[in-house]
Amino acid sequence: PVADTSKTVDLALAALLELAENGPLTPAALASHMGLSRTVTHRLLATLRQRGFVTPGEAGYVPGAILVHLAELVQPELRAAAGAITGSGR
Repeated sequence: PVADTSKTVDLALAALLELAENGPLTPAALASHMGLSRTVTHRLLATLRQRGFVTPGEAGYVPGAILVHLAELVQPELRAAAGAITGSGR
């Protein structure tokens, strides 16, 4: 991470990416994948869960529904930008 960034936010985003790419993961498995202590991992997951970014399932944590909501908010802008580049302009 760059000096001006938040290490905690960086870890939380890395955890989200890890769950998206390799989930579902238990807290212990996520800690192992990321090289973090279980305490830090539990705190990250608790915060992400409180905000809806992750949700627990039978096999472990997975990305949460709030990410779908965020994607829906960004998607129209991405489509407009892609249309401008390709000339389709939908």
